[in-house]
Amino acid sequence: MSQFNPEIFMSKPDGEAFFALKKGELIRLPRHLQLEVKMMLTCYIQQMIVLRLVDMGVFGMTELEIIKGEMRRERRDRHVREEKE
Repeated sequence: MSQFNPEIFMSKPDGEAFFALKKGELIRLPRHLQLEVKMMLTCYIQQMIVLRLVDMGVFGMTELEIIKGEMRRERRDRHVREEKE
C-alpha cells in the first residue's frame, strides 16, 4: 500500500505533489477531508478536492486552473473515444 499520508500533506500542501498522486493515494485525501467520492474518475476526485482546498484557503487559483484544464482534456478525450466507437 502507498505511503501517502493526508495529514502530512495537509500540514505542507503542495500542488505539484497533489497532481502527481495516483488514484490509490489520492483516494485517502477526500476521506481525510470528509468528502464522498465513491466510484468517481480520478479527475473528478481531484476536482472535488481542489474545490474544497480552495474554499479552505489551502490552494489558490493556480490549482483551480490546472484542474479546469484537466477536466477539459478528459471531456475531449472521452468525446474522441465515443466518436471512434
